[in-house]
Amino acid sequence: MEFMVLDKNYEAIAMIDTFTSAIWTVRYDECGDFELYTPVRLDYLKSMQIGNYLWNRDSDRLMVIETVEILTSYDSEGPKLTITGRSLESILDRRIIVSSNIFSGTLPAVISSILSKEVISPGNNRAIPNFRYKETSDARITSIAGLEFTARGENVYDIICSLCQQYKIGWRILPYGSGGFEFELYMGVDRSYNQNDVPYVVFSPSFENLLNSNYIKSYKAYKNAVYAVGTWQEEVTIDSQTTYEEAEVTAWGYSEDTEPTGLARREIFVDNGGVNDGEQGGLATSWNKINKEKGLTELGQHQTTTAFEGNLEATRQYVYREDFDIGDIVQVANEFNITGTVYISEVVMSQDANGISITPTFTSTEDETIE
Repeated sequence: MEFMVLDKNYEAIAMIDTFTSAIWTVRYDECGDFELYTPVRLDYLKSMQIGNYLWNRDSDRLMVIETVEILTSYDSEGPKLTITGRSLESILDRRIIVSSNIFSGTLPAVISSILSKEVISPGNNRAIPNFRYKETSDARITSIAGLEFTARGENVYDIICSLCQQYKIGWRILPYGSGGFEFELYMGVDRSYNQNDVPYVVFSPSFENLLNSNYIKSYKAYKNAVYAVGTWQEEVTIDSQTTYEEAEVTAWGYSEDTEPTGLARREIFVDNGGVNDGEQGGLATSWNKINKEKGLTELGQHQTTTAFEGNLEATRQYVYREDFDIGDIVQVANEFNITGTVYISEVVMSQDANGISITPTFTSTEDETIE
């Protein structure tokens, strides 16, 4: 891997030509991160300032330098410089949803509205300069419709991660212009056996491109029924005095097509707080619909875990970012004949004295139910 330090306008200010080890992680539906270990050099200390960026030739993501640490030791290796940070997606962690808003429509429309209100043109000195939203024409994304929920106080990064993870949609922020940012929703290329448009990508020990693998399937955090509670406050006038009457609204929601029963039913409780009639146009029925939708959004965070993780032979058969990329759908099989159609949810590139290693995480493309 080759690294360059960039200033806040994306101008190169230093080449990192000496390092002992590096870990560079890219994720499909949340921010990535990096760790870089180098000797302590004055030119490195001068360039790798907090807030500057780290560029990797083998990646399309840019990392924000967030922590600089000098570790002093008296062994033969001498003092070490440790640099860590997260990818550009993490800048959305710096904003919250300030005012109570109803967000509704397709997934792209909802996310575009959140970014417009809180990042692109929020007023009150809250805008992130030169930030833009890139429209998508991918029908797999634009067809996700019917969203409706209220939000206030939530972190913008957290709510976008939650929405994209619920629908298995990727998102990224890439450099744009001089110091600008471009937000994009995307999905990877289907390279599985389920299509015939592009060559298949198959990772398996039998193909000698999967050096080792871990497999996990867990229902520990799985929930399939949510009881959503909210409070509706209606303005009323009694004896010329204005007051509010409160009424609790509740709704059950399920992650499956049919209501689960018996031991198969796994419940969670969500309290969505209160809202008055002025905020929701005087329609208690609308608030209860939104109350249920917020409960279902929370339920989406409690699904089954089915994932492969494996070390690839980096130079054999498939090349990262040429034959496959983050978000792509591929076939995977281990030595125990556990197979699946999965998408690449994470890629970790690491380099040390032993060479370069590429470790992808494969996540199931299908939601599963438990009997």
